[in-house]
Amino acid sequence: MRLMSSTVLETYARNGDFYPDKDRILAAMLFLMNEHPGITQYQIVKSIFLADEEHLNRYGRPVTFDNYVAMPRGPVPSLVLNLLKPERAWEFTEIYQVDRPWVCRPRPSRSGRAFEYYPDHGADMDTLSVTDVAALRRGLQLVYELSEGELDKRLHDHPAYVEAWKRKNGKKSAPMKTDLLLRREGSADVISDLSFISRP
Repeated sequence: MRLMSSTVLETYARNGDFYPDKDRILAAMLFLMNEHPGITQYQIVKSIFLADEEHLNRYGRPVTFDNYVAMPRGPVPSLVLNLLKPERAWEFTEIYQVDRPWVCRPRPSRSGRAFEYYPDHGADMDTLSVTDVAALRRGLQLVYELSEGELDKRLHDHPAYVEAWKRKNGKKSAPMKTDLLLRREGSADVISDLSFISRP
């Protein structure tokens, strides 16, 4: 027997500061896929990180409320990454009660397994604000403008990533501290308030 959607999301919430906003997450993913059909999972997760980090610092909240982990290729939104994995289609169905609204195709890659994503329909734009969309567009633009090496360096140098990577103790990943994504005084209090607000 598989977990019900609320329990699946509770698992992600226990491993981070936020209760992930499943509707915003899906809208953000579909928005990026519609902007660039054939976008890879690497490009999606990096675009969302850049958008969340920018929006948090400009407007005091992230776009998706996903929780981040430090992995070898940089910061990764944990729920987004798992929803993209072909072998975890069941998890998407449990959370959203529908099949995934995209087609995933493998493609050759120098850095290992890679997939391209093609949306079946558009994003629910009522879920995203004007500033959410602008942040996602800027994140996507940066991902496409920089080489993978340049982007990896930029993300690996982020203080939240550096701090988490030092704590991984031989593991493949480590949770990132959300307050380190916010570059302002009193960031821990802001994240605490956002954590409370994110709960259903």
